[in-house]
Amino acid sequence: MNVYFSANARDIESQIESYRLIVRTVQESGSMIINNWTEAAAYRRHMNLEKLKWQEIHREVQSGIDGASVVIAEVSGQSVFGVGYEVCLALSRNKPVLALVQRECLQQSYACDIVHPLLTIGVYEDGGLDKVVKSFIESMTK
Repeated sequence: MNVYFSANARDIESQIESYRLIVRTVQESGSMIINNWTEAAAYRRHMNLEKLKWQEIHREVQSGIDGASVVIAEVSGQSVFGVGYEVCLALSRNKPVLALVQRECLQQSYACDIVHPLLTIGVYEDGGLDKVVKSFIESMTK
């Protein structure tokens, strides 16, 4: 199964380990991440390199979502237009979406206000992120 992963690139330095865990859990389930942008974004941030142009990002997002069977989005951070756009784009294209939210961020996450039959809200606490991702992947492959 092909999975597109969406998350806030602005938080990449503080969240890279969580992002890596999500990617690793997807891969260990036998699925593949489409357009894995996380390592390149972390490298660009670490090296203070120029950000990608929005047109290039938009093309990559559209092609990633189009090529994916499902989308997994980390939505715990502050409301970020890009991730919300990607979630809604995936839903509009009839792609199941797992929106991951840390329990402590649940009240402030915009994703909890979206009601859609293809949207699953995955609430997690420390040590439980991989279990939520694995459970979603398993439910999509049945």
